[in-house]
Amino acid sequence: MLIDAWKAVHDCVSRSGHEGAKPSCLVRAVYYEPNQLKIEMDKMLLEHQDSIRVMYHSWGCKPILEDGAVKGVIFESKEGRKVVMAKVVVDATGDGDLFSQTGAPYKSLADGETRSSTTALVWRIAGVDWEAFEQWKRTRPEALGALRAQLSKVAGFRSSALPTNQNDMCWINNWHPNMDCTKIADQTKTEMETRATMRDVLAYLKEAIPMAFHNAYLYDIAPQLGTRCSRRLQGEYIMTSDDFAFAKKHDDVIAWHSTICQINDCGPVEIPYRAILPQRVDNLLCPGRHLSADDVAIDWLNLIPQCVGTGQAAGIAAAVAVADGTTVRSVDIKKVQDILCDQDVPLPRNAKTDPSYTECCEQHEYGLYTGLAQKARESAGGMKAYRQW
Repeated sequence: MLIDAWKAVHDCVSRSGHEGAKPSCLVRAVYYEPNQLKIEMDKMLLEHQDSIRVMYHSWGCKPILEDGAVKGVIFESKEGRKVVMAKVVVDATGDGDLFSQTGAPYKSLADGETRSSTTALVWRIAGVDWEAFEQWKRTRPEALGALRAQLSKVAGFRSSALPTNQNDMCWINNWHPNMDCTKIADQTKTEMETRATMRDVLAYLKEAIPMAFHNAYLYDIAPQLGTRCSRRLQGEYIMTSDDFAFAKKHDDVIAWHSTICQINDCGPVEIPYRAILPQRVDNLLCPGRHLSADDVAIDWLNLIPQCVGTGQAAGIAAAVAVADGTTVRSVDIKKVQDILCDQDVPLPRNAKTDPSYTECCEQHEYGLYTGLAQKARESAGGMKAYRQW
C-alpha cells in the first residue's frame, strides 16, 4: 500500500536506477525521490486527519512506565513538555531512544568491522549524465576499482556514487568507520567531515569522468545524519546468520528480506513478529533498523525496505491489539498477517500475495553458496539443520 502510493506519484519511485535501465532488472531497494516522498506521505496522513494527530517538531524523549508496561511518552518541543498517553507505543526511532529506557534488553553497538558500525551524511549531485557513466564503466571495467579507491582517498573515508531514479542526478553515499551515532561528538564529526570534502569529491569526479560529470553541481545535502546501527533490541527472537543461511521459516512472519548477498541464492529471509517484540516490557513494539538481531544479521536488516515492512506490520499489530482489547504480546498474528496481505504485502509462503514466490523458490537450493553459509551449517550441526524452501 505504501509503495503503491509512492509509485503513483510521477518521479517518486522507480524500479530502475536510471533512465534506460531494463524495467525487469532486479533491485534490492526502492529508488525514490525524497522530496516527492515527503509530499506524498503528508498527503497520506491528511487523508486520515480525522483519526490521526500529526505532531511534527516534537521529540519523544522518555517513556512512561507502569507495572512493566509502557503507558505513554513524554515529548519535548518549543511549546514545552507534553505527555501523550497510549494503549500501544511504537518505538521507530531507529536508535532505541524509548526501549532503552524501559528495562528491555538491548545491545549498544554493532561489530566494529561491519557496515553497521559506520555513519554517513549522504548528498546529491545534479547535472550529471548517469547513462554516460554506465557506458564509461562498461568500456573500462578495470578502471572502476581505481576510481572507487581514489574517490574514497579524496574524501578521506569510503565513498561511492550511486544512481537515483533520475538520469541527471546521483547521490554520494559514505561510510565513516567506528562511530557511535548516539554520541553527539561522533554525529557532529560525521556531518562536518563530510561537508568539508564535498567540493573536493565533486571536483575529482568532474576531472576523472568529464563525459558524465562535466556539468555536475552540488544539488542538496541530507537534512539528517545517516545512522546505521546503535542500540539494538534483544527481543523475543534474535535474528542471526542462520536465518539468512537457511532461509528459516517463521509462523509469525511479518516482513522479509531478499538478501543483498549470495548467502542462500536469494532465498526469502523471513522476519518474525517476535523480532520487534521486546522482552520484559509490554505495550511496546520496536520495528525498523533497531530490531532484534545479532552483529552479523543486523547488517542486512537495517535497510529501507525492512524498515518500511516491519514498521507497517507494527502499526497494524498495534491497531489489531487495541481493537481486540488485547496486548501486542498476545495479538492475533494471523489477523495481522491477513491485513498485511490485504494491503498487498507479499508475505513469503502466501501464494495470494505473490505466486511468483513458489516458482522462484522451486528453482533454487538455499544455504549452499558462501563461506558464511558453510560456517552457519557447521555451527548448527550440519545438514540436518539445513532447510530447503
